[in-house]
Amino acid sequence: MSVDRPASIDRRRFLEIGAAASLTAALIEVPGAARALASDQLRAHAPEALRIKPHAVIYDERFESAHRFGEAARSLGVPARAIRGDVTQLWYAWLNPLWKREPAPIAGLTAYAAMFCLERLAWDQRLRMIHWEVGADGDWPTEQAALMARGIGATSLAAPRAGAAANAFAASTGGPLHFWFIT
Repeated sequence: MSVDRPASIDRRRFLEIGAAASLTAALIEVPGAARALASDQLRAHAPEALRIKPHAVIYDERFESAHRFGEAARSLGVPARAIRGDVTQLWYAWLNPLWKREPAPIAGLTAYAAMFCLERLAWDQRLRMIHWEVGADGDWPTEQAALMARGIGATSLAAPRAGAAANAFAASTGGPLHFWFIT
């Protein structure tokens, strides 16, 4: 009986991602609209091999937007784990044992404190946060779940992006939600 596990990044895949990231950096020299068009086309047509998909997602169930993100991820076939602000229980019960077995990528939609803590814990496992965005209103959580389920392309590795203002509930209870990806 074989167990399907997410592929870890091997040397070849690392070099492919590095080449794609270098190409993205070269696009900085392309003028305005042409750069945006080229970047969108690269993102849309990035080879499947260059897409990193999460082993699971983490969401903060205190926030309605994050809850929608978790449900959307589940509906797309990605396991989702809920927290209530504190990652301690999740760390000891699931994430630390997982990362001791394999460097599995994870994604999430949480408040800043949980994102920050998970990023620091990832460092000890030689993992890094490669993507994060500040939450926006509307259908943003569902869009992020779809992005995450397709996989983060190498063109998304360049730098964090700040989105629009967070939804009112998140803003009134400690700031915006953050979408992040650790691999």
